[in-house]
Amino acid sequence: MKPDWKDAPEWSNWVAMDADGTWYWFETKPRICSDEGLWEPNIGELVKCFNIKAWTETLEQRPEQ
Repeated sequence: MKPDWKDAPEWSNWVAMDADGTWYWFETKPRICSDEGLWEPNIGELVKCFNIKAWTETLEQRPEQ
């Protein structure tokens, strides 16, 4: 179940679910860096993701308040 934005950390601006069903908060919009599944969840940090489709389909920006 997607977490509610009212429970989000103050610094977070994006939320997405990984392939295992775990939800993660992000300060900056994560971006895909390669076809091999590398993505950048935070500026300057590269992470191997085995199912990019899972989080790209659930990626959501914080609603304007």
